[in-house]
Amino acid sequence: MIPRAMRNLNIYLGNKLITCDTIVPFVNDLKKKNSKINVVFYVFDIKTYNILKQNVNLYNLINNNGKLVFFGYFHKYKLIRILFKIINIKYIIISSFIFKTVNIHFRALEYFPFNLIYFFNKKNTYLFEGNCWGWSDVAYKLSIMFYKNRINPDQEGFSSYQNLVCFSKEWPQYNFANRNKKNIFLIKSTRTSENWLKECSKQAELVYLEKPIWFNQIHKSKKALVYILGSMTKLPALHKSATGESLFKETINYLIEKTDLVILLKPHAITDIQIVKSIIARYKCDRVHIVYNHVAVLSNFCSYAISNYFSNAITDAWVNGCRTIEYTHYREELLKLSNNKSENPKYIDIFINKDLDLLEKELNKEFIKKKRVLSNLHEDETDLLHKAML
Repeated sequence: MIPRAMRNLNIYLGNKLITCDTIVPFVNDLKKKNSKINVVFYVFDIKTYNILKQNVNLYNLINNNGKLVFFGYFHKYKLIRILFKIINIKYIIISSFIFKTVNIHFRALEYFPFNLIYFFNKKNTYLFEGNCWGWSDVAYKLSIMFYKNRINPDQEGFSSYQNLVCFSKEWPQYNFANRNKKNIFLIKSTRTSENWLKECSKQAELVYLEKPIWFNQIHKSKKALVYILGSMTKLPALHKSATGESLFKETINYLIEKTDLVILLKPHAITDIQIVKSIIARYKCDRVHIVYNHVAVLSNFCSYAISNYFSNAITDAWVNGCRTIEYTHYREELLKLSNNKSENPKYIDIFINKDLDLLEKELNKEFIKKKRVLSNLHEDETDLLHKAML
């Protein structure tokens, strides 16, 4: 993928943070093999840019491997922003003639004028699957069922790439690429990389040096849970009587009243943090903390991870040996489609649909973190790094 003489790698992130979670471990592996590569992570959305800077560990890892750049640079006037984007595109195109440059995108280069970047550097442009855990047919069917107005571009055949990197043959782009004779690299999840896990452990060591209040509490009690937050609104997949907020109230009340766990609340970009703060303020509980570290780092300190609907973030806790719990209240149609399981059951140890007694039973069981047996998904990415990227 990246020739030995190559000096520039441009990554065009999607607006969803999962694309960054997918590509940063991959770049980290690449830099271990070839430290001379200059990496730029381009972001198109100001909200995404700010969220990435807020995520302490992920931002550190981005800076360790490259730099984060807002595409077209900042400016409050729309016309000037457009001009800066054009200048940025020209700079990338010209530099690709001077230096050997590789483009990795998640579909940002599909549309004009950004597809000009691909047009002038076809051979070295790669389309990556955004979710490194692979395609979930159940999740896709749920999306169609409950989000009827949502456009799912994964079903479209993209064209602005010569090479496809994917994590499952089930991803529709795999078949499109096959039919159009594209180069295909089928690799295992980037977030199971040994280098990535070591880097997350190093980030955890930095937390150890800082010794925040919650760290000292965990050090004393040895019991902690990372609570992966989501939307506080009404979600189509939830039971008609449930909202993200009502499930949070129910879950946090149980965790505070019925356990002695140190509770680390990890907000998502869509979480209304003011609602969260107002709810936990009622308890005056010193065991509850809002944290912005990456779940792959936080799970080094926790034995449990919980969410109120499936989140790809919980997979990081699963990889690190935490007992993962999905406590929710879904609609009957969803439960029927998922066979009364999570939409991605491989990474959920305990699935509970509206049953606090069962939650209490599971949390009262003795649990010791275990090392997961992570099987390689299809080809090992070492083959990709060795053959095409060095």
